[in-house]
Amino acid sequence: MNILYTTYSSLPGEIIAFFILIMIMFVVPIILVKKVTEPKAKYVKRNYEDYPTVSDKTLRSLGFENKDQLTHKLEKLFNEQEKAIGNHDTKKLKEICVTTLFNEINSIIKEQKNDQIKNVLKNIKITKRKITQISKVDTRIEIKMLIGTQTIKYQEIKGNKCEENEYNDLYLVYFIKDDITNDGRTDECKNCGAPVKNGETTCPYCDRKTGNIRKYNEWSIKDKQLLT
Repeated sequence: MNILYTTYSSLPGEIIAFFILIMIMFVVPIILVKKVTEPKAKYVKRNYEDYPTVSDKTLRSLGFENKDQLTHKLEKLFNEQEKAIGNHDTKKLKEICVTTLFNEINSIIKEQKNDQIKNVLKNIKITKRKITQISKVDTRIEIKMLIGTQTIKYQEIKGNKCEENEYNDLYLVYFIKDDITNDGRTDECKNCGAPVKNGETTCPYCDRKTGNIRKYNEWSIKDKQLLT
């Protein structure tokens, strides 16, 4: 009786030890491998003060003599985009955004329409702005700009207005412009992206009308990122 009692009473401890050994042999290595191979999240600056300001000299070297005029033009374009999003104005968004960004926003708008939801923005005020980076590759100019906004936002769900709230947001906005002036390619078809000669009324590749053609010398919004 004493032998049986001793043997069975020690059995749970042996089972626990066995499972601990299995954990050490198989589970722990998997966790360690995952930890080593997992990519680190990219650090994103969140504060306005963390970003540098592009100098007037740098802007002038790329042909922008009037910094205030350029800044005003870009923030106006951003403001138009925000209003178009709030109004579900896809026609305006197609004029302002590059194709990839338009498709992304348009997909969200379609989902909201199916769910009978509308995110309304009103009284959009630009509270701060800063051109933080500019680059030119061949004929393409890209600008990163910080834009701070103060906006009243609310939802309309199935026609019923929800509570209004004021938001102070900070965006990092990517603007793009193709500066082509002397090779005959002054327009770009927004439907297929093909070059269209100045004066053409339709795209020779997809037969879309001029209304779908974007001037190369106009700014477009490539992307935007909400920081705070």
